[in-house]
Amino acid sequence: MAEGDIIPPQEWLHVAVDPKSILGDCVVAEAIDMPAQSCTRSAPAFPPNACIDLTRRPTKTAIARINPALFPAPITRKTDNEQFEYVATHRPEPAHPGEMVHPAHSEIRLSRIGGSYTRNIRGNSDLMHEAKRLLGAQMIVVVNG
Repeated sequence: MAEGDIIPPQEWLHVAVDPKSILGDCVVAEAIDMPAQSCTRSAPAFPPNACIDLTRRPTKTAIARINPALFPAPITRKTDNEQFEYVATHRPEPAHPGEMVHPAHSEIRLSRIGGSYTRNIRGNSDLMHEAKRLLGAQMIVVVNG
């Protein structure tokens, strides 16, 4: 899969979050990064060390997962009725500057329907808060720190 390719609907994506960000079986909106949430693909094509090894996570880390088939429905920005959707894209990159490329890294992005992804969506907007809330509510908590 090339950088920027869309992740298949049934492939699990894992997100590491602070255990304090878990409310019941949901991830709270404040723990979600939008317009792009980093995640790790679980595709079997990756070497074992590329994916999240749940047995090696720090004890104070929660892991949630979601796949594109579970993404919330598109949402509408009230100010101009523009619609946005969640799109999972393959984005291999170093976890930290100077490190090797993390081949399983991906992002769940909020993109305009029929348009492209942009980081230029106001972070404190109603749209952004709703996008975070909806995505967190759909995530499945796998490990709760």
